[in-house]
Amino acid sequence: MKIDLTQFCATIDTRKHLFAPFRLNGFIYATDGAIAIRVPDDGSNVANCESGLEKIERFFQMPENILFQQIPILNIPLKCAECSGSGFVNYEHVDCDECDGEGEFQHGSHDYDCKECNGSGEYRSVTLGAKNECDKCDGSGNVSIQPVAIGNTFLNRKYLVKMNNLPNCTVATNGKIERSFFKFDGGSGVIMPCRG
Repeated sequence: MKIDLTQFCATIDTRKHLFAPFRLNGFIYATDGAIAIRVPDDGSNVANCESGLEKIERFFQMPENILFQQIPILNIPLKCAECSGSGFVNYEHVDCDECDGEGEFQHGSHDYDCKECNGSGEYRSVTLGAKNECDKCDGSGNVSIQPVAIGNTFLNRKYLVKMNNLPNCTVATNGKIERSFFKFDGGSGVIMPCRG
């Protein structure tokens, strides 16, 4: 069974090298910075690892004697309040004209928060009939971070859903607030816990 690694790649990030799988030392990796997955290199048409990404290999070093368990049954996801679960909104964010998108302005030798945009630097421009992807949920319609307790840590539900689609996937936490490991038929991965 061929696994679609692109679902584990970043889609919105300043690190453009996370947008596609890459090859490194006999494996093909995919990551968005919070989850990473690797499978044996099958000769797929993917780019070689960019300089600086070699350190990803150390994240896959599992401690000895960790216990893997099934992913728990996941509750129904919480709907995003911003878009009412649709994944779309009828507005777009536009730079504030009063502060030129800075969120503040200078008068004399003092800086002041812009009253027009409440210091955000932008405002919502409503467009009737428009369907823009919701920023709060990245168009999924669900709350972006939904912690699920596994062992003594919390992992984000959206990643657990992806992991559940992998063949025979199991997960292990190591008793510390750091990365957890998962394995499945044909590969392995690491996932960072939900913070705060």
